[in-house]
Amino acid sequence: MSSTPSPRASGSGPKPRILIVDDEPSVCAVLVSVLTSLGYEPVAMLDPRAALRMMEGIDSRPDVLITDFAMPHMSGLELIRQGRALQPELKTILASGEIDQPDTPVEARPDAYLEKPFSTRALAGLLHSLLESDASPSAKRPVDPTGP
Repeated sequence: MSSTPSPRASGSGPKPRILIVDDEPSVCAVLVSVLTSLGYEPVAMLDPRAALRMMEGIDSRPDVLITDFAMPHMSGLELIRQGRALQPELKTILASGEIDQPDTPVEARPDAYLEKPFSTRALAGLLHSLLESDASPSAKRPVDPTGP
């Protein structure tokens, strides 16, 4: 069995903070458990408006946002757009059962897509590649977790 790379394996800095936004409490609970076991600092929120309020704070900003697409009050794409307005360097993952969003404006386009249901391995690999990438915000393109 291959091991999953740990976050910040090469450094002793703080754990990367992962903000999970999904209106399904069970999805949030599972992701918090998985991300904790992978060595991240997960924070889960059911309401995208509360997530935006959190991103406004300097001390509570996440390294990565994982959001569902369809939620009350705001879509995941709108959350990504507004989150990037507050935090331009924010890495984003849209996790949804329906990924086909061809007309997404560039400011709302996630760095990566993760189709539900997804494996822990796919999530871990995707987070590792996002956090380790040196790509500039202008060179963003979706990451395929099933790729080589």
